[in-house]
Amino acid sequence: MTVRVRYAPSPTGHYQHVGGIRTALFNYIFAKRNNGKFFIRIEDTDQKRYNDNAVSDLIDSLVWLGLDWDEGPSESDLIDLGVSQAYAQVYGKKCEQSYVQSKRNDKYYKYAHDLIELGYAYPVFSDDSIEESEPDKVEARQKMNVYRWRMATPFMSRKAMATGQPYHIRLRMPREDDYIVCRDYLRGDVKFNYRKLYDPVLLKTPVDGVAIPSYHLAHVVDDHLMNTTHVLRGEEWLSSLPYHKYLFDCFGWDAPIYVHLPVILNPTGKGKMSKRETRSGTGEAVPVFLNQYKNNGFLPEAMINFMSLIGWNPGNNNEIFSLDDILELFSLDRINRTGAKWDIRKLKNMNNHYIRHMPLDRFVMEAERFI
Repeated sequence: MTVRVRYAPSPTGHYQHVGGIRTALFNYIFAKRNNGKFFIRIEDTDQKRYNDNAVSDLIDSLVWLGLDWDEGPSESDLIDLGVSQAYAQVYGKKCEQSYVQSKRNDKYYKYAHDLIELGYAYPVFSDDSIEESEPDKVEARQKMNVYRWRMATPFMSRKAMATGQPYHIRLRMPREDDYIVCRDYLRGDVKFNYRKLYDPVLLKTPVDGVAIPSYHLAHVVDDHLMNTTHVLRGEEWLSSLPYHKYLFDCFGWDAPIYVHLPVILNPTGKGKMSKRETRSGTGEAVPVFLNQYKNNGFLPEAMINFMSLIGWNPGNNNEIFSLDDILELFSLDRINRTGAKWDIRKLKNMNNHYIRHMPLDRFVMEAERFI
């Protein structure tokens, strides 16, 4: 089996958060360690929050760290995503399929409707009276409307769809079984009670406009069609695993191996690291975006060394590792399940180490960036 892993950011923020970059790094290392493929997929289905600078910053971040990708958006796709033509010419990939989700909507539409035909999903049409309800009764009415369409016959659903009304499609989660058992590489079998799960939205179909898939549907379809073998992603997605496992089962597809990486904790060690500026235990402002470190004199090898040790145990007491060292030692079995804090003092010490040991010509080149 050829290992195939991906980094699939949603371009809704201006800059790459260090948590996302840590995920990209682990995927890259795992692919290269196993002579596999590392690809980039742009999950831009949330067009309302799309940021024109996000993909350019993604490329800047990966190139600065030296993490090349084997497959990804083409030159024309990158230009459509707001990347300069010069960048797109260099970093666009020639692939048989698009790696931009907004260019793949026809596939999501087809597979969502296939699930309706198979009985695993159902359309829900709006109830105009809900909007006129008293505010404290809206949620209850919405739940009743969803339940009504869940219980509708296939004839009723087809008849309603033929009218051209807008609707969304929901996954029909089982109600008769007690648990769904999902496999996470680090945690083993994880049980989820069906009675505590809801029917997630798979696709929204407006009257005039493009069908909008949810993350649940789009990433499952794409991971299947792109032959993804392992999904290394943040622990915050663990609660979504039963929906994704069930979707793979509904389609009759083999699911990839899921590896939920431990969270990065705030510098104080309390709580998941913020997506905005955070503070150390001494009150020092700590950046959270990779470009902030790049623009403040940190070296890529220091960032790689530091981030690799957040959630991964090399099996010895050393703390200074080159990327080649990490590639030699890395294995999924040594990824921790517990979170680790973003220790800014340790990062500064590592950066100082690499500055002291860099060749003079490299030192001059780095220094010129700040003159």
